[in-house]
Amino acid sequence: MKVLFSLIQSEICGKELDEKNLDDLSNETMEQLYKITKSHDIAHLVASALNKQKLLIKDEISQKYQKQWMMAVYRYEKINYELKRVSDILENHGIAFLPLKGSVLRKYYPEPWMRTSCDIDILIHPEDAEKAIGILGEDGFTLQKSTTTYDYQMNSSSGVHLELHFSLKQDASILQAETILEAVWDECELETDKQYQYRMRNEMFLFYHIVHMANHFTYGGCGIRPIIDLWFLTNKMEFDMDKLRSLLLQSNLLEFYDASVELSKVWMENASHSDITLRMEQFILTGGVYGNSSTSALMKAAKGESKIRSFFKLLFLPRANLEVAYPNLKKHPILLPFYQIKRWFRIFNRKKRQRIERMTAARNSVNTNEANQTKILLQDLGLQ
Repeated sequence: MKVLFSLIQSEICGKELDEKNLDDLSNETMEQLYKITKSHDIAHLVASALNKQKLLIKDEISQKYQKQWMMAVYRYEKINYELKRVSDILENHGIAFLPLKGSVLRKYYPEPWMRTSCDIDILIHPEDAEKAIGILGEDGFTLQKSTTTYDYQMNSSSGVHLELHFSLKQDASILQAETILEAVWDECELETDKQYQYRMRNEMFLFYHIVHMANHFTYGGCGIRPIIDLWFLTNKMEFDMDKLRSLLLQSNLLEFYDASVELSKVWMENASHSDITLRMEQFILTGGVYGNSSTSALMKAAKGESKIRSFFKLLFLPRANLEVAYPNLKKHPILLPFYQIKRWFRIFNRKKRQRIERMTAARNSVNTNEANQTKILLQDLGLQ
């Protein structure tokens, strides 16, 4: 991992590469690095660093890196264009909105294309949702069937995915952060020269980042990128530490925050590992951007969820989620069993059936020792 983080440091921190690390870059190492970095959506950073060292040639692995680099720049330009378009539409129609996540984070990176995103995340007030969907629809955005209990999923005509959130509660579902996030608009202020575009105060933005990280972590993994984000936020953004720690303390997230900051210093500043950061690193590197079926199964076992319960949770969706897919259920709750069965016919196509089979197999393969080690990690991070 020294080679990986040495390359990342050289790319986004401007640190000089250790010649010894360059000597270790065999073709096999390049292949291994590519596999890891692609799964964490940071291959473009390594590609740019390798290019600056003139280590990308015309072989197959170099072409893979170059493709990820070019795609990152292209994705940024495409998303940035659509973000501006959505922002202008909402601003011009008097709808209060709050850009979230990558839309805000990338300004702290040396170059905005370095911080990739797979979509645009924007928060609006619930009462503005119907109007926002309507006016965005008039401008080429289409509403998707994958709408959830906390956001509306839309796609632009150019293929950019937009998550129009009306609540941040999903990120606090397993934490004590719900009350704080429900009051997020009270911790916002208008952007300069804007009437309807808001930004979170820095302490709230950093707090939300930690909540979002912890939520992903407890479902199977948060990836390398959020830890890099955290390093930039704690080093490049001004914030009141006392206020932040108060928010974290109220939500039982202080231990997770401290360990995550410590890990960010290991990766970005070559600080020494502690026992907790080493175990966090091992778990994060295994999971990819948002975890995988194996790490997700580990977390379920660590939290005491039995194999039978895991299987039944895949089969039976909570009523609130079913109401999103089948709005008629709100008016006729007695039809809940009917819609559960109807959903089974939708999900048991070949592709989704294979996904369920993978998840079930992963849960069945978890051994007691692995589950206990993961449980201890959660306890040490204050997440259980």
